[in-house]
Amino acid sequence: MERDIKKSTQLNKRILITGILLVIIGFLTLWRPFQSYLFISLSFSVLIIVSGVLEILFIIQHQKIIKMWLTMLVGGIIDIAMGIYLLLSPLIMMIILTPVISIWVFYKGFTVLRFALLLRFYAYQRWWLQLAMGIAIILISLMIVVSATVDFLQTVGFLNTIAWTGLGILLIGVSTISLSFVYRNTGKSSDTIFLNRNES
Repeated sequence: MERDIKKSTQLNKRILITGILLVIIGFLTLWRPFQSYLFISLSFSVLIIVSGVLEILFIIQHQKIIKMWLTMLVGGIIDIAMGIYLLLSPLIMMIILTPVISIWVFYKGFTVLRFALLLRFYAYQRWWLQLAMGIAIILISLMIVVSATVDFLQTVGFLNTIAWTGLGILLIGVSTISLSFVYRNTGKSSDTIFLNRNES
C-alpha cells in the first residue's frame, strides 16, 4: 500500500514538472518567438544526428547477429547526413518542423479530450475544463497548419505560426498541470482509470 502511494506521488510530481516545463517553453516561445523556434529546430537536427550515430554504433557492436546490417548502416549514415544538412540549413528545418509540431499538438489535444470523457464517466465535477482545453488544443493545431500554409516565409505568417505553436504548448502545459491535480484528488492515474473501466 505504501509503495503504491509512493509511486502515485512520484507520478504526480513528474506530471506536474512536465506541465510546468511545457508552460515555460510555451511562454518563452511567445516571448522570444524566433529564438525559441530556432532552438527547437536545431534540437531536432541534433537529435537526428545522435540517432544516426547510435544506430551505427549499435550495428558495429551487433554486426554478426544482424542480417540487414548494411541497410541499417546506410540508414544511420543518411540520418547523420540529413541532420548535418538541416543543422546547416535551419530555415528548412523550421519549415519541416511545423507539420511535426501540429501533429503533436493535435495528438495531445485528442488525449486531453479522451481523458475528459473518462472523467465525465467517473462523474468528476470539473471534467468539462479538460474537455474545453482538449477542444482548444485541437483547434490550435489546425490553426498552426493554416497559418503555416498561408505565406509561411513572410514575416507575418511566420510569426503567426510561432504564436499559435507557443499558445498550443502553453495550453498543453496547463492541461498537464491540471491533470496532476486530478490524479492527486482522485488518487488514480490514467492507466488505473482505463483499467477500471475495462473491468466494469
